[in-house]
Amino acid sequence: MTDPYTDANVEAALRRFRTHVLTQEEQDREKRRRERETEEEKSAQLLPLRMLLAHLVKMGVMVYNTAQTSHKNLDAPPQLLLVNERASSETWAPGISMVLDHPAQIEIAVPNPRDVADKGVVVIHLSSTHPDAAMFERRFATMSEAVDVLADFLARNTVSVARMDLGVREEATSPPATGLTHRA
Repeated sequence: MTDPYTDANVEAALRRFRTHVLTQEEQDREKRRRERETEEEKSAQLLPLRMLLAHLVKMGVMVYNTAQTSHKNLDAPPQLLLVNERASSETWAPGISMVLDHPAQIEIAVPNPRDVADKGVVVIHLSSTHPDAAMFERRFATMSEAVDVLADFLARNTVSVARMDLGVREEATSPPATGLTHRA
């Protein structure tokens, strides 16, 4: 009869442990690779919206303050339109989202492939109260629809434009200089 206290094969257990850890590390590397590919694909799909926003930023568009449009502070001063890019919120991860703080808190993201049929090719989500929020309560079947609705929304919320002389033709023929900032 073997002794239950000395019967353990420690070397076999260590081999099992090592095999398990190496397998898990390989699975983690593969998951990170797939996530990077997905982020790159989604970022490329956002190009038309990125070009629109970059052009508006370059024009020096001033928009209503989120505090004003959400009725928290009606005297809040207008803000320069700024766009940041960051990792998408958990709902749309993995991916990169474009974020606006004014005239509303907005996240623009590409949904995951399994959600496109239900959510559309792009999601424009307002996380603050805004009188024009209904403009985004829809499924965008094409990126063109999303670009048009976002342009209309920002036009309705524009206070002034510093460089209206920057024509569309000039931007359409030059590569997109994003003018966007990146946040991790």
